[in-house]
Amino acid sequence: MLRAIHLHNEFVYLDRAESVGFLLPPRYDDVADRIEHLPAELVLDTLYVMPPAMRQVPGRDGKPVWRPVD
Repeated sequence: MLRAIHLHNEFVYLDRAESVGFLLPPRYDDVADRIEHLPAELVLDTLYVMPPAMRQVPGRDGKPVWRPVD
């Protein structure tokens, strides 16, 4: 699960499909590019569940890759 956690579009997403995540407080929107840049004392208190923005599809070599949902 830790490999799936990432920052994108003002959210800390907990999955690669970008369907579950925490909204970052406004002061951290542009400050953090990586999870490691967020302060340890940061409290994220509202969990959002959304329709998936990404999906897994077969890649050129047959391995699954993540692509935006159309």
